[in-house]
Amino acid sequence: MLSLFPGFEPQLPSFTSLLIQGPYHASAPIHLALSHTSQANSSSAIFLSPSNQLVTVALKEYNDSWLAIHSGQGRVSEMSSRVKMLVAVLSYPPTPTHLAFLLASLEVPQQGSTHILHPKTTLDAPPGLIILHELSAYFLSDVESNPTSHSWTVSSYMSLVIRALSFAAFLSSETPGGTSVVLFDSQLHRLKLPVVKQDYHYDNEGRNRARSEAVGPLMQKYFQTVGTFGQDDDNSEFPVSALTRRRLSLYKAGQDDPINSWSWNEKRSSLGTVFEHDYHLSDLLQGLQSLSYPRH
Repeated sequence: MLSLFPGFEPQLPSFTSLLIQGPYHASAPIHLALSHTSQANSSSAIFLSPSNQLVTVALKEYNDSWLAIHSGQGRVSEMSSRVKMLVAVLSYPPTPTHLAFLLASLEVPQQGSTHILHPKTTLDAPPGLIILHELSAYFLSDVESNPTSHSWTVSSYMSLVIRALSFAAFLSSETPGGTSVVLFDSQLHRLKLPVVKQDYHYDNEGRNRARSEAVGPLMQKYFQTVGTFGQDDDNSEFPVSALTRRRLSLYKAGQDDPINSWSWNEKRSSLGTVFEHDYHLSDLLQGLQSLSYPRH
């Protein structure tokens, strides 16, 4: 089973597509990829992000203690080698056009095919997991600095996700086990785009200005499961730098009630950030039920 946390606990329910939004911990995509590649020696994952710096700076600032301790160990290092973070495939695609081209170009060798394969866009084997990371970074800077003159629309974002979902569907039809897609986007709640391209010749009253729509609610319709991270604002009992209270709720698409939820503390120190998960009564009962006792 897949997980977003160190030690691969707690585990996520099965899914084919998952949207993660809100203030998730920076190492969550890494733990997800590692939990996937830990399942079998043949499993692999692809990690797609707009920027190498976006990933490395966030990981450095967060300083996950588990990763700092285990990343150099043989088993974890081997699992990491099967997570292609695009630097090994092509590069971090710097624009939506680059990402769209990459998703359209990725392919897996077909037995008996005479098609000439490009070494930078050919995968060794079908990945079981495709991770899209912070796609809103492609658009937010332009949208917020040029709110009335940018050329982006809802379909600019949506088409990237649809390309990834279509590629995963194709891979799933060709191989057993299937390919899942996960989108991590902590800034999705900030992104608003027009449905159609803006008219740059609108009058001063803005009668011809295209209305912007929140992209987040529209994207949720394309995913089987939605995970929303939250953070408690009131941590007055503890220094802000030392402890943060977080929670994660999982929803099925179109449903208001969560199918699962977790809460935990994240403690920061000079040694890194560590997780302290809550143990609910339901978790304890499930654990007790899994125990087998000898008959007397």
